[in-house]
Amino acid sequence: RKTDEGMEVIVDGNKYLKCSSVIVATGGLSYPRTGSTGDGYLFADSVGHTIEDVRPSLTALVTSHPQAQFINDVLLRNTTVRLVIDGEVKGEEFGEVSFSDRGIEGAATLRLSRDAVDGLTEEKSVKLELDLKPALDEAALDDCKLEGVKKYIEAIL
Repeated sequence: RKTDEGMEVIVDGNKYLKCSSVIVATGGLSYPRTGSTGDGYLFADSVGHTIEDVRPSLTALVTSHPQAQFINDVLLRNTTVRLVIDGEVKGEEFGEVSFSDRGIEGAATLRLSRDAVDGLTEEKSVKLELDLKPALDEAALDDCKLEGVKKYIEAIL
């Protein structure tokens, strides 16, 4: 509880401990089976903290692309991923991208997921562009006789 001198917390069920601040670690909202039910947000709100809207982060992104089912369990390495929201590049990451029944995953995609979720929540156009050969420009791809292979794949979320 808050006092004029700072805070007091109950310890051992009936004793009060005076302190200048309190850190409360209650978990988040993401995994209820582990006890992460969001109660910490209710507690923090009840003692006057401002609570930011809770939204997913570091999450798989589900695509509406009809061909996604055919690339389940594919892992791409050394890929550049660009997050494009309403036609503007909002972020870019390099690394692994994987496709699963949960959606588009991998470290590069997960690092962009929070901004993608924000764009989707705001009902904006959200796309991922995957550069499968970021070290090669279009001329180098032609030299490798990779005609017909697109350097970029676009996933509409």
